[in-house]
Amino acid sequence: MTRALDRLSDAAVRAKKRPGYCADGGNLYLRVAPGGTKGWIFRFTRGGKTRDAGLGSYPTVSLVRARQEAERCRRLLAEGVDPIVTRTAQRHGARLKTAKARTFEECARKFIATRELGWRNDKTGLLLHAAFKRYV
Repeated sequence: MTRALDRLSDAAVRAKKRPGYCADGGNLYLRVAPGGTKGWIFRFTRGGKTRDAGLGSYPTVSLVRARQEAERCRRLLAEGVDPIVTRTAQRHGARLKTAKARTFEECARKFIATRELGWRNDKTGLLLHAAFKRYV
């Protein structure tokens, strides 16, 4: 027996109001919260534990986009990779890359430049420049 995919339609997703989970097939679920907000969940079992990977809220993430993300997650699981761990690692790598792109000197200069107009006198600027030179 094959698993049914694409059970939901966009109209059915829009019409869902009652809290709970509604399956689209292939481990993709629409979760309707008690307050009425809707979100996409990819539910899978790994190491004997059931895990839920949030794919985004509806309508920000459309039905088509949620199905694409679920397909990507299914491919990762087939390769033996946890989709949640992969997503976390990608986000962490992106944040680390952004953080390493700026140096301390750039951050300090920008800080001084943005705050300079609010200083009452030039002593504050001289003190910060002197302190800045010690660290660079």
